Formats: sequence, C-alpha cells, structure tokens
Amino acid sequence: MNFNSVPDNRFDLPYVNIFSTIMAAPTQKPLRYYNSKIIRRVYQGGFMGCFLDIDSSPEWARKIAKYESDEFLKEAKYPKLSDSRFTLYSGKGKRAVPWNFSMTINPVSHTGTQNYGNCVAASLGWEGFNQMMGVVLCVQQSPIQWKAPFGTALVYGSRGSASAGMTLSRAASITDKDGSQMRTTYCDGKYDFRKEDDDEDYGDKWGRSGVPEELKEETRKNKVLGVSRFDGDKEEVLDILYSGATIQTGSTLTARDYGNPISKLDNIGGHAQQVIGYDDTDEFKEYYKEKIGDSLNEPVLIFGQSWGKWNNVENWPNHLWGKYPEGAFVLRIDDGMRLIDSEAYIYYPDFEGFDSRPVDWSPV
Repeated sequence: MNFNSVPDNRFDLPYVNIFSTIMAAPTQKPLRYYNSKIIRRVYQGGFMGCFLDIDSSPEWARKIAKYESDEFLKEAKYPKLSDSRFTLYSGKGKRAVPWNFSMTINPVSHTGTQNYGNCVAASLGWEGFNQMMGVVLCVQQSPIQWKAPFGTALVYGSRGSASAGMTLSRAASITDKDGSQMRTTYCDGKYDFRKEDDDEDYGDKWGRSGVPEELKEETRKNKVLGVSRFDGDKEEVLDILYSGATIQTGSTLTARDYGNPISKLDNIGGHAQQVIGYDDTDEFKEYYKEKIGDSLNEPVLIFGQSWGKWNNVENWPNHLWGKYPEGAFVLRIDDGMRLIDSEAYIYYPDFEGFDSRPVDWSPV
C-alpha cells in the first residue's frame, strides 16, 4: 500500500484543539498532564482519536476512513475472516477471560493511560497484542520467548499526519506490513521504548515524518500473522473470543464510568477499544441475578480501555473472571455490538519471528 497516495490532503488534517471542549486552553498539551477522568471528558467533548466512516463523523474523517478501509480490503492477506486459516470453536454458553494469562506473564498488560490521540495504537498493543501473547504462551504452549510488553510507537508513528488520531484500517495494514513493536530497545539501543511515556512520545513525533526504515526492518521480524475486517454477527463474536482472538472496535460509544458490573452506554468522539472477553454461562447469569437482583438473558462482552483508572466497576466476579484489568468495562452484548458494528478488526493469536524457548508444560 502506498500511504502517500491518499486523497484530500491526508497530511494536512484540520488542527483540533482537544481541550477547547472543556476549557479555554490556548495550546494543545499532551494528555499525560491530565488525569483519566479529564481524558474521558475530552472524548465526551467530541475529540476523535479514531476516524470512522459513520454518519456522526465529519466529512474529512469519513473520506480518510473509507479510503484506508478499502485499501486494506484490497491488499490484506486475510481481508475477511473467511479468508483466514484461523480455526473457530463454538463460544455459545461459555466464557473467555484470557487477560488472566497475559497479566500473569506480563506485569503491565492491560495497564496504561494514553498520552495523545493514540487510542488505536494503545488499545491494540496494550490490550490486544499483550493478551494474544498470553494466549499463545499459556494456552497454545507455543515454544516462543516472551520478550517485552507491546508498545504504541510503530502504529501511531505510521498514521501519516502530525495531527491526532488515525483509522483502525491503517493500524491493521501496518500490522500486516511492518510487524509489531515491543517496549524494548531497537537498533543497538538507538530507539528505547522501555518506558511507557517514551514509547508514546516517539509515536507522536513520527506522525508526519513516519517511522524510521531501520526500525521497521527490525519490527518486521516479529509479526502478528493475521488480521481481518469483522463483518459477522453476535454468535461469531463469541466464537472469535472463545478461540483466543481479540476484536478492535472503533466507535463513538463507550461505557459510562460506573458498572455493577455491567455498564450503560455513553456518547463520545471517535475512539478505539478492544473486546477482550465475554461470558455467556448460566453461572454468571445466576451470579448476576443473586447479586444485582435482575435477570440477565444474554451474554456480556468485556472491553479493555486505554484511559487508565477512569471508571468504577462494582461486583466484579473474581471467582469467575479472575483479575480485573485496569479500566475494563462490561456491556450487554446488544450494546457491545453497537461498538463492533461501527467498525471492527479481528487479530489472531499467531506470532512469527520471536525467539524460541524450551516448552514447559506445567501450568503458568
């Protein structure tokens, strides 16, 4: 894909002062100077970290999103799930809580507060890739070596503009073409991504110039071997999650900042979030009835978030779901599908190019 051949001045997007919605700020400052609650308010004010081809988006964002989505579908190895080699298992009546594997091997998995408009890169690296590595190591018992948490610089630095935000489809194309980047050092220490802030700073400053080619030569050695555009239904969502994959969504919806443990929906600007699990078991439905007093007759979806400690979730069923991932929220599946149906991509738990390790078949 030639990322320089995009229409309508892709490299000169409108400047957006993301803080004008909540304060008369004369300049745009990095989000890290504000807490998670204010980041949420920025998005509630209409800030777009994810460009979408939906009715509520401005015309320039829709054009970019449609163009880059069409390009992905033309050039991707697996444009649709049906094109992939991924094996699906039935998820109906079951649950998937795979973040527990990634949080066991990786202490910073499912943590982080985005510093810029890099929700696409943050949700993909912190939530999606970190979780899939846990699945690959702990469930599939693949003989590869865990090296470091996944970062954001490669994806966000490849967005093609100095402005904030990008599309889900561009992130998917970057993954197909340029592999994955971890929070470690590259090029004999020239690029040091070990600290979260440094990793995000690199991605922000490379927006217009692009990621250095010498770095991409190294990231291409570590690939996620499959990404597809999602175009399925609720049942297929459960099958995908039960089979160990994750789904990245782009939407103008998220959860409210309170859940018990299920949250209601809230409106925001364009934002990327990751579907990391679900529960469709009678065991959880009975727990919910006993604890909350309401009947639950549908599955729930569990989402990861890139806003740090932004919400309050009560009655998280630790005995069923294990550890609580920072910032996670729970939606009834019909509400969750509203996020997925705006735009979504499936990432498969299959990696290439990582160092090998002796296989230890004992539990992690």
